[in-house]
Amino acid sequence: ETRKLKLDMKVEKYLKNIVIDDKNQGAERDSISKIEIHRKAINKTKIELQYIIKVTNVGEIDGNIGKIIEEIPKGMQFEKDKSDSNWQQNEGILISTEYENKELKVGETKEYKVVLKWINGTNNFGSKVNTVKIEGITNGLEYSDNNEGDNKASVTTLFSIATGSNVKIAIDIIYIIFVTIISIGVLAVVEIRILQKKK
Repeated sequence: ETRKLKLDMKVEKYLKNIVIDDKNQGAERDSISKIEIHRKAINKTKIELQYIIKVTNVGEIDGNIGKIIEEIPKGMQFEKDKSDSNWQQNEGILISTEYENKELKVGETKEYKVVLKWINGTNNFGSKVNTVKIEGITNGLEYSDNNEGDNKASVTTLFSIATGSNVKIAIDIIYIIFVTIISIGVLAVVEIRILQKKK
């Protein structure tokens, strides 16, 4: 008996760059980024988050992606001119149907850039969870996706009000990198601080 080939599309997402007042700050992959904004700078600080979405055919047969759906967190605004132009926007949701009728070959990867802007406001803080998912995966033989567990990915960014001196610290970005050591069950937390003085 011939084994049926697996159809498996995988989506990944990461924060590539944080841009504060038009200056690139970078970002650590596979980490939670915490952005602290001083209270006096809330209304004038410009913050953009640049995300990369990767869709890869990790299966054994070519296939089609019906939709790539990007959920914009509340308090963030889609920057269309700085993102890939094939997104359709509808009430906080971005949808791409670029590969609805085009095959993604085995091993092939398609990347998308999405840029979101933080909407300035004293009430716009907390956790911003940016989620992407792929739906309607199929192919010419009417196969369905073999592994739905890799059809969704999320990135979390924390926004908070900075503490400390008004003069010394304007913006403090903390990258918290969680490293899990499975053998002994230890959760290590590493913090890298970037301090930027306000001119």
